[in-house]
Amino acid sequence: MSHNPTTSPVLDCSDSPLSITGNVIGILTFAYAIFITLLYRSKKLTKAKDESKRFYIRAERVHSSLIEAQKRLEAYFSTLDLSMNPEIGLLLEDARYWAFQYKQGLRSKPGYKPTTEETEAEKRREAMAKGFYLFIKEDMDKVVEGMLQTRATLDGTYQVLLNSMIVDEIREQKTVFEVQSQSLSKQRAMIINIMSALNLEVPADSTSMDSTSKPELS
Repeated sequence: MSHNPTTSPVLDCSDSPLSITGNVIGILTFAYAIFITLLYRSKKLTKAKDESKRFYIRAERVHSSLIEAQKRLEAYFSTLDLSMNPEIGLLLEDARYWAFQYKQGLRSKPGYKPTTEETEAEKRREAMAKGFYLFIKEDMDKVVEGMLQTRATLDGTYQVLLNSMIVDEIREQKTVFEVQSQSLSKQRAMIINIMSALNLEVPADSTSMDSTSKPELS
């Protein structure tokens, strides 16, 4: 009698409960990672929006003060030839350069509200721009720092020029006073000579003649 050996069934490892559990855990882990990534990106964009709002408020103040300092210095030299003051000309050129760079950086400023008439492509571009600040922040920091330094130089230069004007004015007033003092001295000497010629009594202190007193005839 022939005997047929009994073949035992071969188990597939991929169908085992442990393998199925591992696959489910892997899928859940991947889904959780995607969720965390999206949540992190959402919070980061929200934080970037708030940060960019504060940044642009400060940047606008710096820009406004830079323009004011630039106009103030330009007004000082409005009647002068800047070719005679190349350093001032270069300084004003720096101010215009940083002001231009700031305006270029405003292209990424968030806060623009698209209207209903705008296309979906325009709305998508606006959504992308909200996160663009994260990439240009370093460049905009350099622009603001450049504006701050240039404004400080403009203010310092203007203050030096203003002080110089005050000193010149004081010197001019001093010169006028000295001329007037010399004129008064000559007039006083002339009066004394006339009084002496008329045999009038000359006050002992001729520097403080009383205009109200009348000379007595000798």
